[in-house]
Amino acid sequence: MNNRKLLIYLLLLLLFHSCKKTEIEKSLGDMVAGEYKGTSIILGGTEIPLPLESGTNYLNLDFTVTKSTELTANLQLIFTEKSNGVLSTETEDHPNLKLIRKEDSGIGLMENGEELAVVFGQNIEMTVVIEELTTTFKGLKK
Repeated sequence: MNNRKLLIYLLLLLLFHSCKKTEIEKSLGDMVAGEYKGTSIILGGTEIPLPLESGTNYLNLDFTVTKSTELTANLQLIFTEKSNGVLSTETEDHPNLKLIRKEDSGIGLMENGEELAVVFGQNIEMTVVIEELTTTFKGLKK
């Protein structure tokens, strides 16, 4: 009788163990891929919320990150501007960026060995120097 209980216990244990769900870890490319809505621009230490509207003028920035491979992605910046009622859109493409996991849990998007942008969870930040002025663009995943 005890052998039968032991056998049933072992079979149940085996059944529950074999049904254990395993989480599939996403690749870095999957983790960064998505559309990000621009939330602000930090210009010379001053944070300016986006979209920026003043009278008939309007300025906004969005990011699109698409996975190329498990460890590479493409980044596209989409600038939308309305000046005197005329709407225009410009794009800036950064293909085949190398993705690296950073010590602070962020994912760096590297271009030619330099960090172009970083993704932290649902947030993206891109810092550039424009005419000797450091500018950071921030976005949030849609």
